[in-house]
Amino acid sequence: MFYYRPINASITNPNEILKDIHYLMKLFNVLAEKCQDQPLYVDPLCMIIQLCSKPFLLDKSTDSNIYETPLAAFYSDFGYLLRIPIKRVQQCIFDTLYQSIRTNKAKGEEQQSSTKSYDKMRPTTPDYILKIQRTSDLCETLVKTIALVENDLSLRIQILKLLQILSNKTADCVTRMLYNDCVNRLISGMNDSDPSGELLFRTIELLWNMLEYGDVEVISDQLDSRVTIKNDILVVCSLIISMKPDAPFVETSFAKQLLLFTSYPELRSNNPLVKNFKLTSSQEDFEFKKLLFNAVVILSRNSAVNELMIESRVLLAFLSYVEPLPRTIQNSIKWTSSQLEELQLHALAALCTLLPRSIEEYFEYHVGTRLLLFYEWCINDKDDYQSQGNSFFGKGGRNSKRSQLRYVLRLFRSLVTTREDRVHQDLSDQGIIVSLTGYLQKIFQQEVTNIDYVSLDAICDTLFILSSLCELDIHRKEIFGYEGIDMLIRIELIDSLLICGGLGYHRLLVGAIDCVWCCIVGSVINEDEFIQKQGIFALLDLIEKTPKSLQNLILGCILDLTENVKCLHFIMTWEGQNQQQFPHLLCELWRDEEREICVSRTNKGVISDHQKPLMGVLQQSQEIVPIPTWEPSRSVIDLIDNMRTKIYGFFCKLGFNELPGLAEEDFVTLCIIENFLDFKMGEVWQEIITELKIEGVQLISSDREATDTILRATDERGLAVAATQNYIIGQYHKQDLLQEKAFYEELTKNNAYKEKRLEDWKSFVARTSKYPLLMAAKDYQNQAIRQSRPEEKEMNTYHTVHNLEIPNLAVTVRITIKIRDCIIKSFQLVILRLKFDITAMSNGYSALSKPLKPRSEVDVHSLFPTLEQKPRSKYNVPDWFSHNYAISYDAERSRNVSHQVRQDGRRLANETYNESWWGKHDNDIRISDRLDEIDKWRKILEYTIQDVDREIQAISSAKEQCERYLEHMKSPLDITLENHVTRDGRKHIDNVDDECERELKKEVYVIDGIKRQLHQQVQTAFDQIARLTEAKQQLIRDLQDKHTAFAICEENLQLNEFSPNISYKPDPCRPIKGQITPEEWLSFSKYNKDRAEKEMYESVRLRESIFHTMGQSAADLESQGKASEYALRKRLHEVERSLGELEWQKKQTEEEIVSAENDIDRLEKAIRDKEPLIKLAMSRQENRHSRPGMDLVRDEVSYGLCDEIQQLKAEKRALEDQLKQSKHAWNILQQQLHRIDDEIAVKSNSVMLERRALETRRRLNTDIAPMTETDRNKSLYNMDNSGLRQILQSTY
Repeated sequence: MFYYRPINASITNPNEILKDIHYLMKLFNVLAEKCQDQPLYVDPLCMIIQLCSKPFLLDKSTDSNIYETPLAAFYSDFGYLLRIPIKRVQQCIFDTLYQSIRTNKAKGEEQQSSTKSYDKMRPTTPDYILKIQRTSDLCETLVKTIALVENDLSLRIQILKLLQILSNKTADCVTRMLYNDCVNRLISGMNDSDPSGELLFRTIELLWNMLEYGDVEVISDQLDSRVTIKNDILVVCSLIISMKPDAPFVETSFAKQLLLFTSYPELRSNNPLVKNFKLTSSQEDFEFKKLLFNAVVILSRNSAVNELMIESRVLLAFLSYVEPLPRTIQNSIKWTSSQLEELQLHALAALCTLLPRSIEEYFEYHVGTRLLLFYEWCINDKDDYQSQGNSFFGKGGRNSKRSQLRYVLRLFRSLVTTREDRVHQDLSDQGIIVSLTGYLQKIFQQEVTNIDYVSLDAICDTLFILSSLCELDIHRKEIFGYEGIDMLIRIELIDSLLICGGLGYHRLLVGAIDCVWCCIVGSVINEDEFIQKQGIFALLDLIEKTPKSLQNLILGCILDLTENVKCLHFIMTWEGQNQQQFPHLLCELWRDEEREICVSRTNKGVISDHQKPLMGVLQQSQEIVPIPTWEPSRSVIDLIDNMRTKIYGFFCKLGFNELPGLAEEDFVTLCIIENFLDFKMGEVWQEIITELKIEGVQLISSDREATDTILRATDERGLAVAATQNYIIGQYHKQDLLQEKAFYEELTKNNAYKEKRLEDWKSFVARTSKYPLLMAAKDYQNQAIRQSRPEEKEMNTYHTVHNLEIPNLAVTVRITIKIRDCIIKSFQLVILRLKFDITAMSNGYSALSKPLKPRSEVDVHSLFPTLEQKPRSKYNVPDWFSHNYAISYDAERSRNVSHQVRQDGRRLANETYNESWWGKHDNDIRISDRLDEIDKWRKILEYTIQDVDREIQAISSAKEQCERYLEHMKSPLDITLENHVTRDGRKHIDNVDDECERELKKEVYVIDGIKRQLHQQVQTAFDQIARLTEAKQQLIRDLQDKHTAFAICEENLQLNEFSPNISYKPDPCRPIKGQITPEEWLSFSKYNKDRAEKEMYESVRLRESIFHTMGQSAADLESQGKASEYALRKRLHEVERSLGELEWQKKQTEEEIVSAENDIDRLEKAIRDKEPLIKLAMSRQENRHSRPGMDLVRDEVSYGLCDEIQQLKAEKRALEDQLKQSKHAWNILQQQLHRIDDEIAVKSNSVMLERRALETRRRLNTDIAPMTETDRNKSLYNMDNSGLRQILQSTY
């Protein structure tokens, strides 16, 4: 490759002499012309340009002043090289300029190496080069070059970086930049795309430099030429605030000025910044106003701005827009109607963010009254105002006021979410609840399906506001009233297709359910009204229609409603689709939940894994690891994630027996639901035991026995439930077989009947066809009739077969009730038969006792005419004999009947006596048995009450110990906080966030967590004592009733038929109100006993939890205390070691200072020694100048004396330079010594504070457990009384 000779010379000598700088510029101009035509010159040009980054050499010290102008001209011409349209050359020029003025460590090393290479020349400094560049036209050239490289982002950033350096603290350079319209050039490209963000950053920095050091009028003129500059600046500021909220906008008073412009012209101000500031209704000013609103909202994320907002009253400026449109009073700016509407909506949206952070201003500016008046205007249809709906905030509000309503409701919502009681009370007192319910009632008078998304948002916000206001206040719930309940029921009746249609109706349903929960539940009046209007039916229908994500929410709401007793009746009478009832629906939801979490079940729903009866696949896949006490385990998390807990709560309300509408699979599922709590307890105990094994904790024998008993009882409960499920399935299978058999028999009977009818038809046809068959059938029928009649007995042969006298009838024989009943029935049949015989005999007697009819007189005369006598009636002899026989027969029959009646009467008297005696005897036995049963339950209840008393004392003792332990937590917390305060006294660099600081903070967190746990345990113990007391009171009332019943039964047992205080009572067998069955009586007493035992079991578990929490807390506190103390000791060791190192450095530095002082003295002596020698040489040389004529020869002596003078001067300068360097080094050593002394003071202070912290921690006593391990176990398991073993045996 061909190179010019000057090029080779430049390459061989990289540092140019300053006086030859014009030759270098000529070379640049030649190469610049050549490289545009011949690319081969590009590489040499770039190499020579890069050499200009080296410092120039000064032959003399005065060259810097002499060649200042040529060097400035060089840099001006050097900047003109940017005209070359080659990116590589331009990039090389920018790099060279930047390298020539950088002042880092590497630059200093290069200068030192250059100084060593050129001992007789001195290089230029970067500050000198920067000064020359600022006086040159380089900055103007760079400003003009921006337009040439506007498409190259990297080159633009290089230009901005150079301009940023050149314009720093230099008014002259900034003036020349402004003269070339630098502001417009920068603003025009500041918003160009830049992934790194460096372009925007450097542009802003350059603008700040010009604003600080330039002419304000010139800058304002250039800014006025671009009307959108203020908008662009606001956009940039908004982006910076959003990306870095802690930017120093508050410290630089920029935020205060921004708030001032935001409140203008709504609020008057005497600030000179806004005195001559005017806004018009132009589009640019309108955008500027909106950008101010947006910037204030973003700026409010910084908490330090709140005070500025209060001082500037910017909220009052925003609230000035909260008024009906059109405005009656205009401010200085006459906005158009669409602009004013958009500003109003923007102000409302900004207030949604700003107002909740300034509650005091809410009351100061009467915001509640303003908003309610504006809300009334929004819902009033009488006004003719119609919105434009052109803005972002006005979507969906054209020709109406729905946009304003939408955002004022959002503002109400943001206010109520603050949970500030004063705000809630203020809004409620001004009637917002009645107004909101009236608005909703008006909305729902139309079809729900005609509601669009704007109205839907407004309704959802309204429901949320009502829920927040009425959640914790009964009076507000009553204000919600009947209209609100009707509205909620109407929402709950939404079609299921709309809920799942994707139009947002599910939000409406969620808001309605939340409103039911907050506005109805808890108020008896509202609950009764909601139930009477069948709102509970609507919620139950929603469970069938809604997806699973909403079913959990609805079930929780209904479960809280069941606290009202009236709700249970409506729930049990509800029928859903396919006539299914609520218990069946709950069982179906339970099965769906188990299928979703993949619980192990057989095809029939029976438990397949009795050790994990409730665990799903996800829960089983999670490995059990030790977790802190305040974190829930996976079993507890499972209760939160699904609906099974709520379903179990429902069945606890409804009961587990005699539930309607259940099928076979429902009874199988119900067995699992009934034992849900026991299974879940077993899971928790399994996790506890597994965690103890992982942590390596060995249980004592009593604890191990208790845990083994619990696990064994859980397994047995799982096996028992599985066996019960199999039994239910077997019984249903048998019932199915019986039904199938009955159905088969019915089919067989139907077939036999059909065959018989066919045979009868054939027989009928045969009889009607053949006469012999007809006669045979008639004879068969007559024979059947005769056989069906009883045989007639002859009257004259009547006699008694057995003796009617029963001997020894008075002897009492003990017979069973069944035999006695049979005898009574047979006796009744005999009496009936006797009555029938007597009736028949009386009919026969009447026939026999009739007077015989005498023979006719005509017949007598006709037969015996000669014996004609006086006519009279006469009888025949047979008639006489018949008459006598009849009288004898009647007499004998009457005596027999009388004898039979007498015997029956005696028998009846004896039997009734025996039956009465046995009845009284049986009742005596029943009363005696009842007394025994009542006495048995009296003793059971007394023992149970004693156990409950002991358990109350035990849990009270555990509660007191927990409270004392909680009080003892104050000392470790005070000591830890004192350590924090002590260590905050560290100064300067020692005030670091070290491991000790983190351990102490962690110790504070541990103590706070322990206190929260202990406080929770104390509260739980208090609740448990209350439940035990309630169970005890129930037992006492039941025991008192048992005492009363026992006394009554004992009194009845002592009564007999001879007692004086017996009498007839009116209708003693009447049904009495409140009578129950023996099964109900037994179940009531058993329920009271089981409830008390359950509460005692829960109390034992709670005491175990309390002692475990106390022990675990002591262990955690001790462990963390040791960690904190170890960190403190480690930090103390490090600080002491650092202090020792500093003391050693101080000693070495002092020694070095002494050595430096000695060297300075030697150098000063050497300089003083050089002065006589210099004077001698100069005197000799000056004396030789007095030689006359031709003897004034410049001989070797003259040269020698000149060389000696120059050498001595150089030596003196070298010694002076060395002396200056030595003094500079001595000053540095003195500064370093002072720094070391300061650091030693800091370290000494830190050592003192660390030792004080350790001394303070000696008062810390983590072993504050008030009992030994044995006492703790005895108190935990109540071994001396009815302890855990008895409760477990009674429970399982």
